[in-house]
Amino acid sequence: MMEITDTIQSLYNKNAACIHCLSCKWEISEPNDVPFKKMTFFKEGVTFGIIDDVFYKNIPNMTCNKSSFLKDANCDGVSFCIVDGKMHLLFVDLKSNIASIEKAFEQDFFTMLKIHMFFSLCRGYDLRNLTLDFFVACPPYKDKDQESDILSQLNMADESDTLQYYQRCLLNHLLYKKETIVKIEELPFKIKNILNESIITSQIHLHIYTPESYGESEGLLDLGDYFDNFTSLKK
Repeated sequence: MMEITDTIQSLYNKNAACIHCLSCKWEISEPNDVPFKKMTFFKEGVTFGIIDDVFYKNIPNMTCNKSSFLKDANCDGVSFCIVDGKMHLLFVDLKSNIASIEKAFEQDFFTMLKIHMFFSLCRGYDLRNLTLDFFVACPPYKDKDQESDILSQLNMADESDTLQYYQRCLLNHLLYKKETIVKIEELPFKIKNILNESIITSQIHLHIYTPESYGESEGLLDLGDYFDNFTSLKK
């Protein structure tokens, strides 16, 4: 990972301060007055290579000014980390409610494209060798009745084979507390005949994090336990 962060800092030396490393813990905060204010990822022995949002925010000359497809959308946090020998590139967006997950995943996606445009020039970076993780962190449903109503709607859509990708993610989260894996070409954007083959065939791991209760304003996630749980589910 140090090779990636070193070459990013060297190539984009005028913004080198925006790329830095933190040991064991990474915090993403929402500065506005919202119900969900902070998400913390941690794992003992892990180094997080943080890309501050100043690096990728507000670059319309590379995105929407050049293309009707590209959006200058931004998620709340981007980081590299290596967990159990796998290099992960995490995109995290904090939302005030669980109904906003579609917008959050869209912000993660267009942030990923911007990051890829920058990093594809750098030694040590290869999209094919990365696990792409999109996280949405938000409060859960207010009560069990609301959750049951949504589950009923999702199950009906599942039976009729009309679930959208983000609804599949929500269903997996509510029923099994597990991730959802999709290829980029499966996302509902007009990208299949536009983006490079190495991009559209890449997989994205979609995650939803919610605290135990509706009133909690912060989240804490041990990435080691979290990713180990998915490994055990696949066995």
